[in-house]
Amino acid sequence: MPRRLIGFLAAVVLCTPLVSCDWLRWQYREGMREDFVTDLRTAVEERGDGAVLDLAEVTTFDWDVVHIVGSYASQKEVERIVGSPVHEYELPEAQDGQTLVVFSKEGRVVLDVDVMPWRPCVFRVVDADGRRGRAIEMARDEARFRIELSERGTCRLEPLGVRVIHNPVDRRPVPVGDMPSIDQD
Repeated sequence: MPRRLIGFLAAVVLCTPLVSCDWLRWQYREGMREDFVTDLRTAVEERGDGAVLDLAEVTTFDWDVVHIVGSYASQKEVERIVGSPVHEYELPEAQDGQTLVVFSKEGRVVLDVDVMPWRPCVFRVVDADGRRGRAIEMARDEARFRIELSERGTCRLEPLGVRVIHNPVDRRPVPVGDMPSIDQD
């Protein structure tokens, strides 16, 4: 056999497992995303309007921090806020109300999910005092939201336990108690 053919076959044999592993990892994450969205929808329906939703009770995977990033954030901005690369991120085509929910464990992204207003809820990127930001960060034991259901059937999740809000003006994370108030819409 010619050397080129042997080299080509060796490359194919060596690369096939790598491509397969990436595909399997992608499939696994897609399954986790769908499970999270389904579990979130079920939890909202079971609890109803005005109830408190503990995000730790909705997830089936291990995480210690969740970041919720508002619409139209660039990948660079999201990765700066989260502190590590975010998988398959495509929010530049985002819509009003779309949020990116990023779960991390010890600084590494476990799962990121684009959440559309109709699928199943919109996460508000505000703290408990109504101060807006580019993103919010919550520890697992703080990640609680008040469910607000509209008459049109849409759902909004108001955060209750915000630890850090990322300020859109100076791009620095600010502890919630130190941030000046920003008027709501």
